[in-house]
Amino acid sequence: MARNQDIKRQAVVIIHGIGEQRPMDTLRSFVEGLTFWIKKEEPQAERPRYWSRPDGISEIYETHRITMEQFQMNPKTDFYEFYWAHHMRNTSFAHLVPWVWKLITTRLSQVPPRLKPIFYTLWATLVAMVVLGGVIYTYHAAIWAYVEAEWPSLLGIIAVVLAVVRVLYGLVKVPFSSLVLNTAGDAARYFNPMPSNIEERSTIRREGITFLRKLHDRKTKPYDRIVVVGHSLGSVVAYDMIRLLWHEMHERFTPGADVDHDVFEEMDKISRGDEPLGNINDFQQLQYRCWKQYRQNGNPWLISDFITVAGAIAHADVYLLNSKPFQALVKQKEFPICPPVMEGRDKTLFFDRLTAEVDVNGKKEKRTVRFLNHAAPFALTRWTNIYFSSDYVGSDGQRIFGKGVRDIKVDRRGLWFLPSGHTNYWDAIKDNQALSDIATAMGFKQAK
Repeated sequence: MARNQDIKRQAVVIIHGIGEQRPMDTLRSFVEGLTFWIKKEEPQAERPRYWSRPDGISEIYETHRITMEQFQMNPKTDFYEFYWAHHMRNTSFAHLVPWVWKLITTRLSQVPPRLKPIFYTLWATLVAMVVLGGVIYTYHAAIWAYVEAEWPSLLGIIAVVLAVVRVLYGLVKVPFSSLVLNTAGDAARYFNPMPSNIEERSTIRREGITFLRKLHDRKTKPYDRIVVVGHSLGSVVAYDMIRLLWHEMHERFTPGADVDHDVFEEMDKISRGDEPLGNINDFQQLQYRCWKQYRQNGNPWLISDFITVAGAIAHADVYLLNSKPFQALVKQKEFPICPPVMEGRDKTLFFDRLTAEVDVNGKKEKRTVRFLNHAAPFALTRWTNIYFSSDYVGSDGQRIFGKGVRDIKVDRRGLWFLPSGHTNYWDAIKDNQALSDIATAMGFKQAK
């Protein structure tokens, strides 16, 4: 993890997940949980203090930034929420159908282990409905004969049942539709690049990239680093923001006198090899060194850490509706992984170079900076992926995103058909291991 004495001021961006999210609800609960963890030994302690300030970054006026004071080993931190729920409106069941059909028709061999219980449950339900329909069809003559014989008494029963069903339908129609359309509907639309979803997807990404760009370009009290935290579907939004902003920034340099590329040679060797990592801590330390050196070489990239919590991104190969398989798009460097995919021609992370004259002790000297390819943000940005064993929305990121993802599975009891604990990762409660893992990944220290 980052040594916080190197960081004087940082920004943490929280990106919420699916549902009818209200602005600031996720951010406030996150900061409350983190503060509780920092003050764990002394819950009534006054510090660290935090307060709300004008956002100055977002394009909406419903959000504020929360500033936490510098405290012991913890740097001064501005917490932001990138809010996007208002862009997913007017979702209909027509938006859900293609996505749901793709999920239920996925080959069993391609279903990730953590989704198989849900897959089996869904298909068992469908088979049971078909069997019931078949029984009714097979014995329809006998059933109809019985109905004809007993119709006076059955008529009353049917009338009562229909009345009850009508009342119940009226009670659940609106909340059920709202629940499905405003939760699963968000995922169905964001994961499916069909024409009716392009405007919403593009708007969310455009505003997200602008949000991160403004944090990078901040002139007054600039940040030393940025941490991006994505929850649930927010992990996918965050991933897109990082990969698309990297496209803009990976070739931007203002070279200095002390350009150095040695640390990237180590990352080259790891990216080129197929053997598993010996120690994920050592790899993440290498990523941090690469991040610092890329900055030292004159690049503006500030995102040192990406943290996914109950990240739906871990099932991107199943959820995304693409014409090509996910792994094929990884090889084409459309989706960055960790460690990055090499350049096919040269078998290196480097893509090109820039030579410029710099001032060295009053003399002009040339310095050459080599920059990484467009799919290499995770050569610099550490990825920590945290999920409950009871929450099937999240899963192990290494399965499709590479051996450099730090997966943290937190044991928790739950039923197989419910994503148990999905909204409880940073609850301010004693012995919340997920909260501890989140805080540690961010580099925070507890009060002494």
